[in-house]
Amino acid sequence: MDKRIDIPLRLFCLLCILYAADPGRAYAFRNVRRVKTIEFRGLKYLSKYEIINGSITRVEDDYFVVDVDSLSSLLKAHRMIASYRIAVEGTSIRIAIVENEPAFLLCVRKGKRTLFFELDKDFKVVSYTVHAYDRPLIILSPEDIDGGRLSVRVLGFLKLLQELQADRVKVYDEISEIDLSDFESVRLYLHGRKTTFIVNPNWDSFNRLNYFVAYLDRIRYYPDVLKLLNGFVIIR
Repeated sequence: MDKRIDIPLRLFCLLCILYAADPGRAYAFRNVRRVKTIEFRGLKYLSKYEIINGSITRVEDDYFVVDVDSLSSLLKAHRMIASYRIAVEGTSIRIAIVENEPAFLLCVRKGKRTLFFELDKDFKVVSYTVHAYDRPLIILSPEDIDGGRLSVRVLGFLKLLQELQADRVKVYDEISEIDLSDFESVRLYLHGRKTTFIVNPNWDSFNRLNYFVAYLDRIRYYPDVLKLLNGFVIIR
């Protein structure tokens, strides 16, 4: 055998033996740093603890031992992170993040269980926990996620909400909860109002609701129920 090949081959075999004998030596081949601070920039919905969990291998004295490669892999795989940048400076790690912000907060109730999940603007699931407390809670019926996919009805309604937001229909920002469990109408609850608003799931109904809410705010009167269905108004 050519000795120029035999020497590195023996070295490789030796490294394999050392690695098998002590898995901790694997860190010698990774980007592991001892740092005192981990700083985040750009976080709005995510918690830094969600991100660093699993990337800190251990704590030594006043230092965090961070597997930077593992941290990078976690950031890359996270559904709520659109892009990121990691900078190691001395005993600090700085992480700049651009979030893939949740556009919708939804839940499905099955008996005593409630499943929460969040979608981005393209209707893709980004989380199964609640981050977007500034979004209205949208309640679905179990039939709307039959087979793990959103129904055409729900997708159409979410597109309507995007149109209301894009057209800056003011009442959209006042909505705290949307109940879609009734297939014929939508029940709405607005911040600071006791009224249950029942409307058709279309742009015209929401536009009319916008004017009625402005009127109720002006006279400072809120009925228990206000229905705006098929061109009719019912107050009780």
